Amino acid sequence: MPSNATNRRDFGKKLAALAAAPLAGSAAYAADEPPKPPDARAATVQALMEIVKVRYGAHLTEEQMKSVQRSLQRGLLTADRLKQFPLKNSDEPDFVFRAELP
Repeated sequence: MPSNATNRRDFGKKLAALAAAPLAGSAAYAADEPPKPPDARAATVQALMEIVKVRYGAHLTEEQMKSVQRSLQRGLLTADRLKQFPLKNSDEPDFVFRAELP
């Protein structure tokens, strides 16, 4: 295996680091993100926020709506980062689930 090829274990570690990044702070996480046209991401967040307002707006406070918006923005940043990670169709997950029967 070439030294620059990513194996399943490395992929799992990188995925775990990406999942933990929002907990470390969104400012540090956003610094790693290459600049993307702000209108594309903002338009997506705005459209998703409209859906949230229509479905749950009567039950959420303004602070909760801001929290949902921040969560959507972090989710889109994470999705963009995952899209940048090259995978082949033959790449397998780092683990295989096997249920233990009683």
